[in-house]
Amino acid sequence: MSVQSTKAVVLDHLVDGEVSTKNFRLESKPVPEIQDGQVLVQVVAFSHEPAQRQWIDANTDERRLYTTLIKPGETIRAPIVGRVLASKLPKYPVGTTLAGFHGWAEYAVLSEGEIFAAVPPTADGKVDLHALDVFGLAGNTAYVATAEYGKIKPGSTIVVSGAAGAIGSLVVQLAKKVFGAARVIGIAGGKAKCEWVKTLGADECIDYKSSDWEEKLRAAVPDYADIYFDNVGGPMLDVMLQLVKPNGTIVVIGAISTYNGEPLKISNWPQVIYNRLNIRGFVNLDHPELIAQGQTDFAKWIGEGKIDVDEIQTVVHEKIEDVPKTWLRLFDGSAKGKIISQIAA
Repeated sequence: MSVQSTKAVVLDHLVDGEVSTKNFRLESKPVPEIQDGQVLVQVVAFSHEPAQRQWIDANTDERRLYTTLIKPGETIRAPIVGRVLASKLPKYPVGTTLAGFHGWAEYAVLSEGEIFAAVPPTADGKVDLHALDVFGLAGNTAYVATAEYGKIKPGSTIVVSGAAGAIGSLVVQLAKKVFGAARVIGIAGGKAKCEWVKTLGADECIDYKSSDWEEKLRAAVPDYADIYFDNVGGPMLDVMLQLVKPNGTIVVIGAISTYNGEPLKISNWPQVIYNRLNIRGFVNLDHPELIAQGQTDFAKWIGEGKIDVDEIQTVVHEKIEDVPKTWLRLFDGSAKGKIISQIAA
């Protein structure tokens, strides 16, 4: 089977300030014939990543970015799940569902290096979209954050911001139900999200939308936190610099509160010196050797009931042209878990 063209969402212009749908446009792009070692896939779904915001920012210094900026006219890059329509790659025959990395398009030609893995169907024969969350970038990031950098010890006190997000919701569960933290405090936006975070295992959840969130956060860690998993940056990070124990650890996973607004201003940075804090940032690509082990461990923990994946994604069924509006939900706090756009059955 061959496909001549595909609808694709491309970058109209780099973002300088607040991102909007005007930064994107829909185009028809040619689909090349597949070559040896390639497959043609119909894209079923994309996952939405906060990091994509940095890939389209006019003020990002590309020399200090772990990847290349998306240029105007280029398809917006994203993790995908798709179904193989034509193949010159024997390990992925026609009909295979696979996870990979391409972009916001209805069809894609993938080389072997852009394919993550084949994706078995669910028990009812549907495409397993967990390939885009717990078995995708979110799961790998949460695994590396907790197992490699956090090194959570039984009995420790853990704070997780963005606790209702794709990564934070997994970190909460890993900390409490896998690594044996004595106390896990989640931070999320809104009463409903906080109630959900507590069902995942958090002992307490602070609603950052409440006027007294800082007071409640301080009260939640009277003896301070051993580890803070930071998904948001911003004022939350500035406060938490005062609430991590001497020689404690801050694992910096993301800074989504700063991606679409004012730069972060830190007033409590001397706390890093006085309390000898360990701060570690990383990106998902740093530990490819841990991906297979992480997926094996997650499958085991899910089977044991330690990790709950029933509600960790928000799936939006839509046309390709509507994908940018769904992606923008990353920045308004309106969804929980991993946000996924599904454009085909």
